[in-house]
Amino acid sequence: MRSPTAGAVLRGVMAIAVCFAGAMLAGCSRSDGATERPLSYVAFGDSLAAWETLHGFGYTKSFKDALASDRKREVAETNFGHAGDYSVDMLAILRQAASLEAVRTADVVTWNAGTNDFLNARYEYRTEICGGADNQDCLRRAVASFQENWDAIVETLRSAPHKSDAVFLTMTLFYPEGADGDPSYAATAPYLEQMNAHIRASSGVARVADVQALFNGADGRAAPQAVRASAPEGLVEDDGHPNAAGVALIADALRALAAAREAAE
Repeated sequence: MRSPTAGAVLRGVMAIAVCFAGAMLAGCSRSDGATERPLSYVAFGDSLAAWETLHGFGYTKSFKDALASDRKREVAETNFGHAGDYSVDMLAILRQAASLEAVRTADVVTWNAGTNDFLNARYEYRTEICGGADNQDCLRRAVASFQENWDAIVETLRSAPHKSDAVFLTMTLFYPEGADGDPSYAATAPYLEQMNAHIRASSGVARVADVQALFNGADGRAAPQAVRASAPEGLVEDDGHPNAAGVALIADALRALAAAREAAE
């Protein structure tokens, strides 16, 4: 084999220099001419997930930005969140062809479900239309329905075609008020605990962010509205949705789980 000429060597050096310069500006292509594709992030849930679409911020957007920073890659987000959805509604959305196709190609999938299941039953209890001798029949029905839907959500995600290294993340539910400021807490909080226990025990395919502990404290009694050093205005808006500080907490918890999942591979 002949030795390369000086001109060939110079052309090779120039090609490397051009590639390096291009990488500094817009990302250097691989040797086969293809550029690195964006990570695919797919989100499901109720208004907590849909908040980004509705108001321009939310835990999905904050998590997507953190994911892009951590992975040093662009992230393309597909958000199926829909305000007002119950767990049964999310299950129906998840089973749609477009959702399953998004899951098939996703690198990261997050979801939250059950908030409206609980809040509606809590409202019926507080207005004394819940039913039963103890006015708690609707709470029992809400838990049973949620558990059935949650299991179906998990099974759908587990059995649907997806990448072997796809990351699935979900979260527990937080109580909307603190124990001291809510006369219905003693009766209704145990039902939320049942829902969260089910989330922790049955998620299987996903890692679980303990949002309840972040918003309500380790004992579950703290008010998310309470002022704290890291959140001078609390963690929620007046309507109960996470504010900027609350959104950041949820996103950081998901970020930590995603990083732990990647490190474990």
